[in-house]
Amino acid sequence: MTDVRAIFCLECGSGNVSEEVSEFVTTVRGRKMMIPADRHMRCAACGSISHPGEMASMHMQAVGERIRQVDGLLSLEELKEIRARYGFQQEEMEALIDSGPKTWVRWERGRVVPSPQYDKVIRRIADDPRYLRQLMQEKGVRNETALEVIEEACEREVRSLSDAVRESHVPTTAPVEAIVSSVLVRSSEVRKSLFNVSQTSVNVQATIDRHVARVPVDVEGLARDLGISIARDTRMTMNSSGSITRQRRPTGVAGFLISVNGREHVHRQRFTIAHEVAHYVLHRDRIGDGITEPVLNRSFEGQDPIEREANAMAAELLMPETSLREAFADTGDVAELARRFKVSPESMGWRLFALGLTRVRPRQS
Repeated sequence: MTDVRAIFCLECGSGNVSEEVSEFVTTVRGRKMMIPADRHMRCAACGSISHPGEMASMHMQAVGERIRQVDGLLSLEELKEIRARYGFQQEEMEALIDSGPKTWVRWERGRVVPSPQYDKVIRRIADDPRYLRQLMQEKGVRNETALEVIEEACEREVRSLSDAVRESHVPTTAPVEAIVSSVLVRSSEVRKSLFNVSQTSVNVQATIDRHVARVPVDVEGLARDLGISIARDTRMTMNSSGSITRQRRPTGVAGFLISVNGREHVHRQRFTIAHEVAHYVLHRDRIGDGITEPVLNRSFEGQDPIEREANAMAAELLMPETSLREAFADTGDVAELARRFKVSPESMGWRLFALGLTRVRPRQS
């Protein structure tokens, strides 16, 4: 409940205001909109209504919900489900629909509502995998999870058509052969198009530069943009932190999969993903059935040169030098820096030591 003792009327300055829930009419985009159960404060002296504190946020959400109902727009839950279905981040959805930055964030918070034009595009993305595949090509959005969902949807369509042919009672074989031929052609086109999307060249360094420009670095987003899938395995023993292996998808495209020990701390999981991304960048020709990193080889001064290289690059990815130097100038506290960059204090200590920002040598774990 709002503390009415701290509320004064903005119109007349009276402190005689009280909370109520009642019908409220507001003007949105040039038209009147009625909110049936709006929570607000009403001044007993002049009758004016205000929405102080959390009431303002609740009011905006109620207005947004009312607009969605009246205009028949997608609900908050539907927006979130469509994005989650394809494994897209909010920034990727914004790129696909050509909206401004943080637009999708505001939509999912409910305080801003998509226009009918945006709603139409989002519905088509949800209902038409081929349209989504085309958008991904045009906008340069790479997302392996989305490609897999698109492929599965297209293959379901092919199977459905094939089943329809088998169940039909056509007196002659010619029409059946024509339908089957059409299905096979479409299946071939689907696979060829998916292959072309997956083979779109990725500028690795540009992708890395884009992600490390903002901390804490979204290392999972970086892996995904490089075409690498991520899976967390809670059955992994504590002797191993993760691995990277080649994957061959039904489309014939060779991809990569990072498996992470889901039982380890989130900071170690982030370092593991960065470590495997480093393997992908530095040692891709050596990745066959998998490069697996035992925990014992994860120290920054391990003997294996491949592991040392991967550790060094992982530290650079998670704790970019420019950003870290700026943060260090603000605070030299290792624990605070570790919190900002979402890494362990041990990793932060080694990185500061490597950059010469501290002379304190971390203890070997």
